[in-house]
Amino acid sequence: MKNKKILIGLSLGALALILAVGLAAQAFQNVSASALPQIGGPFGGGRGMMGPNAGEALAQALGITTDELNSAYQQAVQSAVQEGVDKGLITQAQADAILNGSGRFGGRGMFGWLLQNGVDFESHFAKALGISVDDLQAAYAKAAEIRLEQAVADGRITEEEANLMRARHALFNNEAFQNSMQAAFENAVKEAVANGVITQAQADLLLQQGGFGLRGGFMGFGGCHGGGRGGFGRGW
Repeated sequence: MKNKKILIGLSLGALALILAVGLAAQAFQNVSASALPQIGGPFGGGRGMMGPNAGEALAQALGITTDELNSAYQQAVQSAVQEGVDKGLITQAQADAILNGSGRFGGRGMFGWLLQNGVDFESHFAKALGISVDDLQAAYAKAAEIRLEQAVADGRITEEEANLMRARHALFNNEAFQNSMQAAFENAVKEAVANGVITQAQADLLLQQGGFGLRGGFMGFGGCHGGGRGGFGRGW
């Protein structure tokens, strides 16, 4: 029951974020192998609370097999790491450590650092799949919906709870709503300064982040002020 309540607190956009970022972050694991291991989803590598794992759902959304998806991941990771080398962000030795899964955190930390410093994994992944980034983002959304529908079918959540997730996603991706929430946040910060709750310096730091929550997106909703395209960071 506790896990179910936590799940309902997530919007459909949050599921897509984990698909978009979580899958990318896991993609480099064992990249030197002939195929990547089964890709986990928001609740782990198995079926979990949300039905099919993230890799299965994304493959279904793209209309390809999981083997084809894994192959595309492998190509994307290799080209993303090579971009890091070409840009001078990492050395060839560091690239080898990432691809071999060796070094600190098995290469995870270094790969994540690349994604935060100018290497766009989505563009590499989309290219490996032979589709546009927009199509890839649409597939992330479709995969999240597939998992949501399966969760309802399996009795993990109700249709009403699923609709609540969809409603939150639609609302938080509405530009007018985002602008209104951002304006309200900025006004609240100014009032907090006037009331002595925080200092002006602290207010400036908050406002520089663009909002309140995940990577500066208001309440973690991303959008025009956050890290993603109208959603929870990368992937929407």
